[in-house]
Amino acid sequence: MVFLQKSYLIKHQRTHTCEKTYNCILCDKTYSHTSDLVTHDRTHSGKKPYRCRQFSKSFSKNNSLINHQSTHTWEKQYQCIQCDKAFTQTRCLIKHQILHTG
Repeated sequence: MVFLQKSYLIKHQRTHTCEKTYNCILCDKTYSHTSDLVTHDRTHSGKKPYRCRQFSKSFSKNNSLINHQSTHTWEKQYQCIQCDKAFTQTRCLIKHQILHTG
């Protein structure tokens, strides 16, 4: 793989070495990336910086907001490859796929 910056290479290499150099000061959790630690810190602080514009609902993770927003449009972007049924959220697709795999 080729990376534009040395820091991207280092970050990628941590996925292979499982090196976790970022520690939570409030619990035993450790992380490979500072961004993961920042997201984890929100579980302690209760901060939810990602806010839905249509409702007064907030989220601690951006991807949680994105999943929530898909419920407004009912856009079904997650499609089952076995039966072509589609879902608005990945967790719904995963739950559905259990029907096929047992």
